[in-house]
Amino acid sequence: MAYQSAIHICDSRSISIVLAAQRLQAGEDGIYVAGGVESISLVQKDPRDQIIAEDWLQERVPALYWPMLQTAENVAARYGISRDAQDRYGLQSQARAAAARSAGRFNSEIVPISTRMKVVDKATGIET
Repeated sequence: MAYQSAIHICDSRSISIVLAAQRLQAGEDGIYVAGGVESISLVQKDPRDQIIAEDWLQERVPALYWPMLQTAENVAARYGISRDAQDRYGLQSQARAAAARSAGRFNSEIVPISTRMKVVDKATGIET
């Protein structure tokens, strides 16, 4: 049985869950751990500093690499959904998720996983 993990930035948990589900639907055996991180503060200046963009895609589908704030501006312009309305919906979504979690609705889906961070001393190369 193979162990796979998928971690992405921005909408990371949703993308990770979808990727894990697709692999299972494709018949790949294994246990999949899907998770994500919120690190929007790290990528707002220039997301290209954080990722390696595929040149062909960058030229043809530049929105693929947009940060979330640029995506929100595009949604506001294209669909007439103001940034304020998007922010209110985001807050409402977070409140609903917190209430569902407090009510135990995710107990069978969210499990704690202990991890240990690997630290490498840059001067010596020693791992701890």
